[in-house]
Amino acid sequence: MNFRAGHCSHHLERTDKQRLFNFEWKGRTRVGIDIDQIIDELLEKMENWPKNIGGCLYALTSDALRKPDVLFAWLQQKFSVDWWSGVGATTKAEFFEALKMKASP
Repeated sequence: MNFRAGHCSHHLERTDKQRLFNFEWKGRTRVGIDIDQIIDELLEKMENWPKNIGGCLYALTSDALRKPDVLFAWLQQKFSVDWWSGVGATTKAEFFEALKMKASP
C-alpha cells in the first residue's frame, strides 16, 4: 500500500497502485533516476509490457501508445505516477522514445 499527497500537503490519500517515478531524494534535493533503471523497473513490474511492434508501443489491453501523453495516460491507470520535470530528470518524451527502443517485440 502506498500513500500520496492530496490537495493539502497534510492530507494523504490511500492508493494500492505501485509507484512509478523519475527521481529520488538525496537529502532535500531531487535527483533524476537513470532512464534505463526506470524502464527496467517498468518492464519488470508489467511483465515486459508494453511491446514494440513495428515501431509503435502496444499494451496488452489498449490501442497503440503512439505519443508520450497516451503512454502516460495508460501508465496512470496502472501506477501512481510522480514525474518530475526538473533539471537532470528524464522528460516524458525522452522516456517514451527510450522505451520504444528498449521494449521487446
